[in-house]
Amino acid sequence: MCLTLAISACTQRSQTLVPPTPATSQVSPTLGFSQTNKEPLKLREVLIIKTAGQRSILFRFSQPPEGVDYFPLREPSRLVIDVQGPIESLPQVETYNTLDSLVSAVRIGSYQGRMRLIVDMKSEEVPHFSVDHYDTLLTAFVGEKRSTDTSATMNAEVLFIADDWADDRESSIMQTPSLRPEDARE
Repeated sequence: MCLTLAISACTQRSQTLVPPTPATSQVSPTLGFSQTNKEPLKLREVLIIKTAGQRSILFRFSQPPEGVDYFPLREPSRLVIDVQGPIESLPQVETYNTLDSLVSAVRIGSYQGRMRLIVDMKSEEVPHFSVDHYDTLLTAFVGEKRSTDTSATMNAEVLFIADDWADDRESSIMQTPSLRPEDARE
């Protein structure tokens, strides 16, 4: 009898549920998971930051990539990063030369439906590296941090900022209320 009541309750409960809608893979961007989006993935910013001998090459995107693959190559030495997601095919490779003593240039292009990011090295071999990505930020760490480098200085070089993103950032800065010195005294 208990089994009959339980089955009856489950049947009644399932009849009142709304039928499931087709699943989409949109996930909260704060969780860092990929999402399906009809807009193409766009590169917004490329920076190189040098801290204690290590380089951090930062790539900021318009949305989280669907996947990231990376590998080193020789002759010439370079780190190749393939970013998966809906991209627009780029007509040519864009090259951004650097002033850095380890990284000679960063090249951006497309290859087999992926965005290809290439970090060209000045050394014969690609130094120790790692690649990390979270949400819309992908960072390639190249070289080892030196604990003997006690300077707290950090050098940064901006290689690329997308025009439309720079305009958006500038307008959001202009809309942010600023604290005037006379307001701080009150």
